Amino acid sequence: MTIWLERKEKVLQHQSYLDWQLGTQSSIALHPASMAFNGTPTLARWPSLKAVNLDNLVKNYGATFFREALRRHIVLSQNNGPQLTRHQLEQRILYTNLPFTTLPVYHRLKFVATSDSRKVITLDMIHVRPERKSKRGTLVPARFDTALLNVESGGETGLRGMFLVPIVSHKTDLQRISHGSSPGHI
Repeated sequence: MTIWLERKEKVLQHQSYLDWQLGTQSSIALHPASMAFNGTPTLARWPSLKAVNLDNLVKNYGATFFREALRRHIVLSQNNGPQLTRHQLEQRILYTNLPFTTLPVYHRLKFVATSDSRKVITLDMIHVRPERKSKRGTLVPARFDTALLNVESGGETGLRGMFLVPIVSHKTDLQRISHGSSPGHI
């Protein structure tokens, strides 16, 4: 991420220099790159892997506290009443059953926008892929892109949003998962 930001800054500096040389700008003014864009996150229709064991999510993808985070998300999404205390939340998380052992995994998340001519443009893409062996037997290193997503409105003090892994597409699926009527995987 820092390399990308550094390159973006160098391109902006060079553009400012060219504008100054051509006389279209009176002085060199460096502005940081805008990090805001109005892209819509989209997934492929089908997952990259249909059923990855939860233990493999921890081992191969480095999702150390995935089960706990998913349970917390389920408990918080089901709570319609008053805000839970920390103790109540932790107790409900302990007794929330995950009635599946595998999940589908997507290795790419695209951020797209629609242009004036109704053409879909890919603004950015996040890649995730664990270490694997190629067809020739050589080791292909893992790739885990870093992404900071501000899903809700962030304030002046930083990001206040939450990072939501798009595992479940509908709220009814969350209710079905937490009540234990889901099959082996989503």
